[in-house]
Amino acid sequence: ELEQINEALRESDERLRAVISNAPVVLFAIDRNGTYMLAEGQGLAALGVKEGRVVGRSARSIHAHHPELLANIERALAGEAISEHVSLLGRTFAAHFAPLRTSDGSPSGMICVATDVSEREEFQTELLRLANDDPLTGLFNRRRFEGELERAYAEARRHDVRGAVLFLDLDRFKDVNDSRGHRAGDDVLRGVAAVLQHHLRNTDIAARLGGDEFAVLLPRTDVFAAYMTAQRLVSAISDHPFVAGSAPVRVTA
Repeated sequence: ELEQINEALRESDERLRAVISNAPVVLFAIDRNGTYMLAEGQGLAALGVKEGRVVGRSARSIHAHHPELLANIERALAGEAISEHVSLLGRTFAAHFAPLRTSDGSPSGMICVATDVSEREEFQTELLRLANDDPLTGLFNRRRFEGELERAYAEARRHDVRGAVLFLDLDRFKDVNDSRGHRAGDDVLRGVAAVLQHHLRNTDIAARLGGDEFAVLLPRTDVFAAYMTAQRLVSAISDHPFVAGSAPVRVTA
């Protein structure tokens, strides 16, 4: 009967390890002295842990170069439960640290379950970018520009300062599309966006509102400075030799 119980325990342990090793999670346990007792699951390499090679070793020495992870381990060993994102070696983990306790409630170690959420975060970042940026030029889109304009207007009223908004469109841009094709037109729009970014301050904001229409937000400026910026942008676009497809083209604004 004892042999049957031991065999059942071994099978249960193997099944559990198989599930953990193949699941998209990381599970590790550390005793009260900071020594690894268990390390299983996919993603261990991104945590700087080699499966089967850390048990019996000090977490403090293994993670000496990962202070954020080590700090959470120390807090869990002290009896605190923590849930937060941890970034390691270019990957992001949703990690849950929890203390292990003896029968009398005193800390005896800690356990961590972590899930690699890097791809999900990259996907969310891309969705946010698509929602706020013009996909062709990389400038702000109309929605994001309007939000920035609202914030700039509120700041201007709060601090009693002035700002300016410039509206810019390209002359006879339809002729470029009709004669060279839409790909050539897209090349010109990307080129115009690059010119705008090159000739604006870091605090200024350029946006593509749609088609060949652009807008520029100049916070904390006066009428004369806004006029000079507008003239500089118009001249820079007119003087720039844009490449549409494989041929040069001149555009004015």
